[in-house]
Amino acid sequence: MQRWLKMSKYFPEYSVDTIVYTPENPSYPILDKSLESDIAPQIQVLKHKILEPQTFSKKTNKTQAGFIEPKGGIVASLIKFTRANLMFPDARFLWIRPSIKFLSKYLENNSVDWIISTGPPHSTHLIARALKRRFGIKWMADFRDPWTDIDYFHHLPFLKMVKNRHISAEQSVLKEADLVTVVSREMWRKYRDYNPNTHIIYNGYDGDLSQANTVSNKFSLVHVGSVNSDRNPSFFWQTLSSLGEEIDGFMEDLELFFVGEISQQVLDDVRAAGLEDQFSHKGYIPHNQISSIQSQAQVLVLLLNDVPASKGIVTGKVFEYFQAQRPILAIGPKGGDLDQLLEETQAGSLVDFDDSKALDKKIRELYLEFKANSVIASNSKNVAKFHRRNLAGEVVNLLKQRN
Repeated sequence: MQRWLKMSKYFPEYSVDTIVYTPENPSYPILDKSLESDIAPQIQVLKHKILEPQTFSKKTNKTQAGFIEPKGGIVASLIKFTRANLMFPDARFLWIRPSIKFLSKYLENNSVDWIISTGPPHSTHLIARALKRRFGIKWMADFRDPWTDIDYFHHLPFLKMVKNRHISAEQSVLKEADLVTVVSREMWRKYRDYNPNTHIIYNGYDGDLSQANTVSNKFSLVHVGSVNSDRNPSFFWQTLSSLGEEIDGFMEDLELFFVGEISQQVLDDVRAAGLEDQFSHKGYIPHNQISSIQSQAQVLVLLLNDVPASKGIVTGKVFEYFQAQRPILAIGPKGGDLDQLLEETQAGSLVDFDDSKALDKKIRELYLEFKANSVIASNSKNVAKFHRRNLAGEVVNLLKQRN
């Protein structure tokens, strides 16, 4: 995970020795070799084999965390039911017991000051909890996403007893950990009721802040990241279509560029709105190429999932958008964590779900500035605190305070 790849990269600067435990033979939907350059040479890496559902099938299961579509046929429904009720707490559950055994042997002969688990997958927390109980080592549980409030949790057809088991396990992890870290204020507000030693450590960006030297000469709206059905803003496509009918030259200037996995529903809505000629899409692009794409955008589009827990969603990409120093147009809940971050940094603005009137107004403003100045200005401030080096320092300080 980039959060801990980058965090561990900077730990040596704070005199922290780091040991990383990771699967030896994992099944990942995407591999990005460009990120290997960020692995700190001082890090010791432990690996152990993992059994996953994909291990038993020659076909690749494309269902992945954060990209579970709510619709599907009988086979899809059966897969969801199996995933929800027979794999606890997630598809990596077969790694729990072997990992506890493997790491127990390691810890019998090697001393560590802290165990840090990061989820999802939340099976990692159950491994750490068992080691904490056995050895009494201090434990930090890091939640990159919530457990039972994660966006796709409400799509899974849980039996009541299994859902209650998730709730109980989540609360157990929170209560037994010596320290809990989360990525948003909303998560902090909920989790601190179970553990007062809960702190926010945001995701961040790495490298220098970009300088806008080669911004597109089109009215380019760029989105980086997957877009599933929950994240598909139908009113966004319709608003752009309406503006194209009303404003001369708008469609000729408009360019929509999306990077990452996209739901078929999104493509269907784009086609229905008559935006096929303006829309271009590429699959996953290596992370080291993303920065230049983002810095060339006139506007960076950020879409949140329209789910009950949306106010607590702060996607990792927003901080790399900060790094690009291009204006951000977000669609999400007003008053949520993302809305507050954009206001604090003045890096962009947020339009509430399905607020067509506000979206129309904002896109008009951006387009008028583009026509007047060729490059839309970015006025962001106070984003340097989100550099990965600074965030790693925050983690180290928390660990030292709890020693």
